[in-house]
Amino acid sequence: MIEFIKDFFYYENSFYAGNALLVIGSLLSSFDEHSLMKSSTRILLIIGSLLIVFSPLPISNPFFRFQMLLILSLLISLHFGSRALAPGRVILRLLIAGTCAYSIYKFNEPVKEIDSHNRQVFVIGSSLTDQENSWVITLDKHLKNKSINLSTEDNNLDHVLEQAGYISDKNAIIIIEAGMQEVEGGIPLEQFTMQFTEVAVEVSRAKRDVIMFELPTSILQKKYLAVQKEVAGLHGITLLPRSYLYRAIDKHSLSKAPVRLSNEGQALLAGALTNIINTTSSFVAKK
Repeated sequence: MIEFIKDFFYYENSFYAGNALLVIGSLLSSFDEHSLMKSSTRILLIIGSLLIVFSPLPISNPFFRFQMLLILSLLISLHFGSRALAPGRVILRLLIAGTCAYSIYKFNEPVKEIDSHNRQVFVIGSSLTDQENSWVITLDKHLKNKSINLSTEDNNLDHVLEQAGYISDKNAIIIIEAGMQEVEGGIPLEQFTMQFTEVAVEVSRAKRDVIMFELPTSILQKKYLAVQKEVAGLHGITLLPRSYLYRAIDKHSLSKAPVRLSNEGQALLAGALTNIINTTSSFVAKK
C-alpha cells in the first residue's frame, strides 16, 4: 500500500487525478440543489486541488494561481447559492474544465525530435549512466553515429560544466543526466540556479542540441525541478520527462548507494532517447 501511494505521486498520477476530480466536481456542481451532490462537489474540488498541490510537478506559477482562483470563486458562488449568480457559475465551470485540459496538455507535449545526421553524440552523466551494460551502449547500437560517454561515478553540476568544456564540436548532440547530487544534498536554491544556468549556457552554445533528464524529484524537492524547467526553456534544452528516469531506477537499490538502473530501465531510456534523436522513427516520446 505504501509503495502504491509512493508511485501514485512519483509517477505524476496525483496531478492527473487532481485535474480529473476538478472537472468532475465542477460539472457535478450543476446539480448542487441536492444535498448529496452539494457535499460531493465540495469534497471533489478540495481533494482535486490538494492532489495537484502535492503532486511532484512544479505548478507554482500564475496559471495555477488563476486555476485555484476559479475553484475558490466557484465554491463561494455555490455557498451563497444565488440564482442571479447562475450564469457566472456556468462560465466558471467552463473555465475550470478548460484550464484542467490545458494543464494536462502542457505536461504531455511531445518531446521534439532532433536531426542526428552526421552529428556526434556526447553523454555526460553520473553513476546512473556510468554503469556496465548501460543505456548508453544500447543507444550507441541504435544510432548511426558513435556516442562518446563522458560520465563518471561522482558527477555533480560543476563536473558537468568541466566535461562540457572539453566538447569543441559546435554541432554536437549532448545528453546530460545530472543534478540529483545537488538536490539530495539540499544545496540552496539560488546556488543550484546559478550552477544549472552555467551548465545550460555552456552546453547550448552554437548549433548544439541538448537533451537533459528531468530531475526525478520528490514533492518536497520540486522547486529544483521548477528551476530546471525554466532554465532549460530559456536555453532551448529538450527535457526527457522525469517519469522515464524514475521508472528506470531499480527500486531494490534505493536503500543503498549508488542507486542503479534495472535492465528494463536501461532499455526504456535507450528507447526513449533513440526515438528523440533518430528522426526516422515514427514514435515521439511523451511524458
